[in-house]
Amino acid sequence: MTESPLAERYEALRAAAAAVLDEAEADDTPVPVRYTLALRAMHVALADGTAPDQSGAERFADPARHMMTSRDYAAGRQGAPRTLTEQAADFRRWLVAEAPVADGHSGPGSIRNKAVFTELRAMVAGALLLELAARLVPGPAFGPGTDGEDLAALAIELAGGLLDNTVVGLH
Repeated sequence: MTESPLAERYEALRAAAAAVLDEAEADDTPVPVRYTLALRAMHVALADGTAPDQSGAERFADPARHMMTSRDYAAGRQGAPRTLTEQAADFRRWLVAEAPVADGHSGPGSIRNKAVFTELRAMVAGALLLELAARLVPGPAFGPGTDGEDLAALAIELAGGLLDNTVVGLH
């Protein structure tokens, strides 16, 4: 007895999905993070026939586009992921708000509100910021995405501010 065309298509799709999972397991090359959840869902669906519930916050957490250490809790109790671009804009807004006031003695820009770095700590922090920037721009570490470019530019600016006051100096 022949199966219906729909059943045949289902079995072909199931076989193709199983082949993708077999190849992903056999290959030592790391799977891009953005595919991890989809591959996990495919694996569960193939194993027991049901797809996992991806309605929670995990569904949207994509390290190539979202902050891993910050969420927007104004959107709800679990918080919505913050994009790298949104976070870069917020950081820039915070830095502008901290700019020194005209007299230089009061307000958020006063010397009382500044962190003091030794030269060695400034060089280490600057090097870490440059490493972060290199990992946020398109390339081997971040992939082809451009979502991290604004945050990378801010990290480079901040690194410059630290390193320009050391023997390393960026400019």
